[in-house]
Amino acid sequence: MKNILFFGGGNIAQALISGLLLNGMSNKNIFFVDRNPLNQKKLNNLRVKSLKKSNSDIDIVILSVKPKDAIQAYKEILNSYKNPENDNLANEVSLYRGIQLFNQQKITEALPRFLIATDAKNDTISNKARYWLGETNYQLGNYKNAVSAFSAIDNLEFKDAKTLNYNLGYTY
Repeated sequence: MKNILFFGGGNIAQALISGLLLNGMSNKNIFFVDRNPLNQKKLNNLRVKSLKKSNSDIDIVILSVKPKDAIQAYKEILNSYKNPENDNLANEVSLYRGIQLFNQQKITEALPRFLIATDAKNDTISNKARYWLGETNYQLGNYKNAVSAFSAIDNLEFKDAKTLNYNLGYTY
């Protein structure tokens, strides 16, 4: 049976863990990391184990934190569980958090998220990140950086790429 780690032990994690236990999963295969003493107590009552240090036997990590805390949580996971899959996941989360911030008109906060995501090994994620990096730089008036980001896109197989030439034209 696979070992599952819940990173964050709030209501969502507690509900998922309860469901897993009710459906026959052993509490010996469920672990959690949470700083909140109240959450720790509730999870201990479910007889799941707190993971005190990195455990290479973890098969699945479920991030169960608030969206605003996701990037910091991923950084903590990456520091504790170094592997390429975690890096790829962190890049993807960074991209989608950046898009969320951009859509909330928090343009300057979105910029570093897109920079992180451009390092993704996944071609689609890195190209989407370059696209949104270009959009963000354009909105900030950094036209030279916008052109660089747009020009670095080397695969147009994603929805937003349809407007790339249009956006480049306006950037010049």
